Amino acid sequence: MSKLRVISSIKPFGRGSIFRELDLDKIVEVAEETKQSDLHFRSSLLTLLLPALIIAIGYGGAWAWLYLNDQSQTALARLCMFVLVLGVPLLIAYNVLKFATLGIRLFDDHLIVHKGFPARDPMEIGYQFIKNVELEYGWFGQFTGVASMHIYPKAGKAITVSGLRFPKDALHAVQERCVN
Repeated sequence: MSKLRVISSIKPFGRGSIFRELDLDKIVEVAEETKQSDLHFRSSLLTLLLPALIIAIGYGGAWAWLYLNDQSQTALARLCMFVLVLGVPLLIAYNVLKFATLGIRLFDDHLIVHKGFPARDPMEIGYQFIKNVELEYGWFGQFTGVASMHIYPKAGKAITVSGLRFPKDALHAVQERCVN
């Protein structure tokens, strides 16, 4: 019974108390304001990982067929195992990095485009410098609902962000903010 009293008398250690003790309230407020003031459109992880899944199923099925037919020591079986052990994990890692770095952030006066891995630096474009924005659906995108967004600046080459999830929402959000 005494253990129950001790446990019930412990006050919850919430986020507010630790931030007040460390004087981090201002940092949290700025982060929350920034989070509320912009829109962020990202890629679809499912559509990025789907090719790796298809390759894993194909090579795994081929290796299983070779194994069941006592041909697991052939060069073809070794190739299948090589792709399963090295190729598929590398492809998954690449696509996870691309997912983490691909997207469009919309602010009041500009947008920031992250083209995805291996592109390093995000590109910042003011809405007044955008001439046109278009969507392009590939055959795979028609099934999954992802598209590439092409941003045409008034000067320079087009900027393409491929694999955006909810592309129509992103297109409308950018078009609303553009000054023509």
